Amino acid sequence: MEKTICYIISIKAKPAWLKLARGSRENHWKAVAQIVQEFAGKVTFQYHDSDAFHADHSDLVVCETNSVIDYHRMWDCIKDTAIFADGYYEITDVRMGIRGVTHG
Repeated sequence: MEKTICYIISIKAKPAWLKLARGSRENHWKAVAQIVQEFAGKVTFQYHDSDAFHADHSDLVVCETNSVIDYHRMWDCIKDTAIFADGYYEITDVRMGIRGVTHG
């Protein structure tokens, strides 16, 4: 039986991101949303703003999947977008867990 794998990805906005107009930021995130849509049904993607609560990252992304390969492919595509490729954001941490693993 496959188990659901959860990833918590901490990302941090760089000063160049904050200098962009909000409309420009929205357009950049639309490129990410298109990729997320392509992987719908394979990988879930939830974005959480956290800059008011933490200094080491500005945002969290929570992904769940049964396929490490689909998760990896999705993030390869996301990292090719301007948000990461142009240095507007950086990934600061990735944590992983498996749902429902019991001992016994």
